[in-house]
Amino acid sequence: MPLTTRLLLSAALLSCLLGGCARRGNESAAIATGPGPTAPAAHEIPEAPRASPVPPSATSRPDGTATHEHAHSHEPGAECQDACCREPEHRPAGTAVFAPPPKTTLLRRGDTQRKRVALTFDGSPVPASTSRLVALLRAYGAKATFFVVGEQLEGNRYYVDGIVAEKHLLGNHTMAGRPLAGLSRQGMSEQIKDCDDLLERIVEQLHDPARPQMRLLRPPDGRNDSALMEVAKALGYTVVLWSVDGRAKDNESGEKLAERVCSQIESGSIVRLQDGPEATALALPRILEYLQDEGYECVTVDEMLE
Repeated sequence: MPLTTRLLLSAALLSCLLGGCARRGNESAAIATGPGPTAPAAHEIPEAPRASPVPPSATSRPDGTATHEHAHSHEPGAECQDACCREPEHRPAGTAVFAPPPKTTLLRRGDTQRKRVALTFDGSPVPASTSRLVALLRAYGAKATFFVVGEQLEGNRYYVDGIVAEKHLLGNHTMAGRPLAGLSRQGMSEQIKDCDDLLERIVEQLHDPARPQMRLLRPPDGRNDSALMEVAKALGYTVVLWSVDGRAKDNESGEKLAERVCSQIESGSIVRLQDGPEATALALPRILEYLQDEGYECVTVDEMLE
């Protein structure tokens, strides 16, 4: 056999011997350590990573969800009214903040055959005033409608949450809360829509309302000329005026204001009050007592639309 052939055969034999040793070594190692992890097949979905544990700054509810600790303290046994201390409410999918536009485009009073009265407050929210009014309404089991000013909303979201939580109604008092006289139709529309957009975002972030809010507009000066009515109708709003004007006059006491308002109340009355003046807060208990004594039901404006 030629030398070249013998060298080739020897090399092939040596390669087989070495390969067999390597395979036997791998099999022995596999038997000793057990099977290792295998990559998932192309059709398999890797298992999702486990959820991270609740951080130290939060506590767990019985259902396993986390709730953050309070960033503030309150007196023992006292109920905290801040939104951060409430159980979060989740809006069902498809639930809108605002209800569909009502058929009525202008409302001055409700049904005169039903003993109902709608109390409304212009210019909300006002620190130290709005929460006081809400507390008084709660004490008498009454509902009301608060017409909010957009420029006062951003730093006073807590008050909006309190209004909605008590099942009161929110209305639009424009972004600036100033008379619309002299504005173009575009300017009026922007004042209404800017307030509307901000209010909708705040309501969605803070609270899931018990029922959708109505699109109600209270012009800051009560103006309801043809231009404003056209804008309101195009935006799907009902312009809400009043049959009893309870806006506090200069140096008018709470007692005098309550006396003036109560003397004009009748079935279907919509009462205009102002959020902010001390006279309003002083007059409100007297007005609510009068409504109770006379058998009137205190409702929100949307109930007058029925």
